[in-house]
Amino acid sequence: MTGSLATTRTDLGFLRRRRPVRAAIPAPAAPTPAALELSAPELPAPEVSATSSLASALPPAPKPLAAAPALTTPHLPPAPKPLMAAAPAVPPAAVRRPTRPPLPAPLVGVPSLAAGEHRRLSEDDPLAMLPRAASGLGALECRVVSTAASELAVAYEVRGIQGVLTTGTPRHGPGATHPRVSRRDDHVSVDLGHLDEITRFAVLVRGAEGTLVTTTATGARVDVELSGDRLGVALTGHVARGCLVLRAEGGHGIRGTLRDVVSAYGYDAIAWASAEVPLPPNHTHPHEGIPR
Repeated sequence: MTGSLATTRTDLGFLRRRRPVRAAIPAPAAPTPAALELSAPELPAPEVSATSSLASALPPAPKPLAAAPALTTPHLPPAPKPLMAAAPAVPPAAVRRPTRPPLPAPLVGVPSLAAGEHRRLSEDDPLAMLPRAASGLGALECRVVSTAASELAVAYEVRGIQGVLTTGTPRHGPGATHPRVSRRDDHVSVDLGHLDEITRFAVLVRGAEGTLVTTTATGARVDVELSGDRLGVALTGHVARGCLVLRAEGGHGIRGTLRDVVSAYGYDAIAWASAEVPLPPNHTHPHEGIPR
């Protein structure tokens, strides 16, 4: 039929209200993701020389610092002069501590008496010297070995004081407070521990036929033969250069009283009560009242 001849049908109204049903179009399928490649691709190692690798490893060189400006010493005014000149500094080497003066050399030509030695002195061999160590040690002991009765005396000079110890006088000289020389009936002792205070001494014997025996703290022994019944000096001791020198006098020589014999050996600063009785040191004569 042609368009002009067509008519509109009213009995088919439901057809005008119906919508055409569209066919469901399926959703496109999601693309399947390809598997992830976790490993890194291998790249060719670049060729690096040893010089370029060392240079790249080191830090860059620092830039040189600018030269510091030269320092100049400021002009200062001169220091004021001190009112008093300071004493010059003494170097430590010039400071010396006080020391004792050196001891002089022992006597030359005098035979030494060794420790434990036994020697007999005579007119031909009268000298014996104690070594310096033995001269200031212990005491010097003198005693008479005789069958006959004898009398012993000793003259001394200690600290510049002269005196005589004999029968009827004190037993210690120059005093009992600081005795340096002591006497008993047949025994004389000299304290060598204070040798620096002792100048000399002389041992006198009267009426003895025998031997004067002298011993030291070191065990040395000196014998002097005694003969005759009159008074005489048997042994003398002198301190020379820190050593004690002993000399045998033979027990003979000067005739006279005790004062005569003692004065002949240089002990002339002693006060006497009589020709045979000396006064203790620092005493005055009983009759004149002045030291003698």
